[in-house]
Amino acid sequence: MSSILNDPVSLVALIGALSGIVAAVIPLIEILFNRLRKELTYRELSDVPLVSANVASMVQISLKDGTPCGKPISDADLLVLNIRNTGNTNITSSDYIGPIGFTFPHREVISVTDVETKPDSGLFGLHDVDSSTAGRITLNHPELNKQAAITLSVLLKGRKDPTTIVGHFGGLRGGRIQRYRSQKGISRRAVFLGIGVMVTLLSASVLPARTLLSSAANCASGSLAIGGSTALLPLVSTAATTYHNMCPGAMISVNENTASSKAGLSSLAAGNIQIGDSDLTSSNLRLTDNRVAAVIYVMVVNQNIPHVTDLSTKDIQGIYRGSITNWQQVGGPDQAIFVVNRTTTSGSRATFEKYILGGKMISSPPNYDEEDTSGLMAQKVANTPGAIGYVDVRDALVTPNLRTLTLGGVQAVPQHIIDDSYPLWTIEHLYTQGNPSGLTNAFIQYMTGKDLQPLVKALNYVPFNDLPSGTVNQHPSPTAPGGL
Repeated sequence: MSSILNDPVSLVALIGALSGIVAAVIPLIEILFNRLRKELTYRELSDVPLVSANVASMVQISLKDGTPCGKPISDADLLVLNIRNTGNTNITSSDYIGPIGFTFPHREVISVTDVETKPDSGLFGLHDVDSSTAGRITLNHPELNKQAAITLSVLLKGRKDPTTIVGHFGGLRGGRIQRYRSQKGISRRAVFLGIGVMVTLLSASVLPARTLLSSAANCASGSLAIGGSTALLPLVSTAATTYHNMCPGAMISVNENTASSKAGLSSLAAGNIQIGDSDLTSSNLRLTDNRVAAVIYVMVVNQNIPHVTDLSTKDIQGIYRGSITNWQQVGGPDQAIFVVNRTTTSGSRATFEKYILGGKMISSPPNYDEEDTSGLMAQKVANTPGAIGYVDVRDALVTPNLRTLTLGGVQAVPQHIIDDSYPLWTIEHLYTQGNPSGLTNAFIQYMTGKDLQPLVKALNYVPFNDLPSGTVNQHPSPTAPGGL
């Protein structure tokens, strides 16, 4: 020991090593101290206007009991709120000192939907959410196991305040409730550990900063053009907005003039866009397929057909092929049927022909019209007495003067897509020229990543990863014609 004390170099090394050990031990003590600490964090996964890119009619509007209202929405925002147990122990109802409340300044709460609870313990539901106070929701003591989370879709109306959400809490016994903070820099704990390791090892190198950073969005800059399926337009438009908000250097344009699955594939092949949306499976071997979600379609009729609530596949075939021309033939009033269809470039029409009609339409019924988009078809049916059509679930739920039908007694809900008991649905594809790179690849990863999945569900799609492989194999998308 005396030789070390008499040697300045050895003394400096000893002091450095002891300092390093102390610096490394401090955060370890902090970690052990917080091991059983209860912690609940909340954050907005997205907060985007629904009026952008003509997507005002893309969210299910529900009453508190989950019954669709069927009323149109304008100037509304969709906020997806995530509440997670980020502590190291379970949280029970008795741990709360009071309820959890969230206020949205200068905005009115139109509806709240329980998008997802993971794991699904059955201990939390919409009956635990109170939205009766204007601009505020209250959660009644949600019980959450370690790392479990609740995701809510909140539809808001009014001017967005710079402070989008304010939390009100009675407190958490033995813990805390706070807004989620993404550490974009190096945390204090990481600094102590880094200094401790470096000094202890007397390393002359500097640790790469990125090894100490928390994960962040995979941001890329540049420009990206997307077009194609109108059934996927609401999700793509909303995702483009949220991605740009996180990554301002990304300029993503959604081309609404490229408004069909076939047009999307054609424009992609011609090099006019970088991502082609399609309900159809491409046979072009130069294109790379990225499957993102399932879109659900539902049969709709004009509201003046009150007694028809269900049609069989055989009934629909008869209507669209012209052998059934009066609603009286299927239990409705004595009124002529007006048939509305999509145009031949539509992937939705290809899906309808494959899984409902069992083949292409050869001739048109007596009263017949075709529309370019799902939204236009919904409006046509709503404005035409005796009309019938098929639209995606979002348009069906928010278009006035429409009534939805079941198919052979089966409802158009996600669970019936997952088990393939409901026939009218298809996979939405994001196609690229070869393997994507740069912003194109980053955006596709964002579209298919877990952070966007609550928004996918809030917009009434079924995430592709939720579909069993057997269901996907038994229900392939129609193939695009002409080598597209």
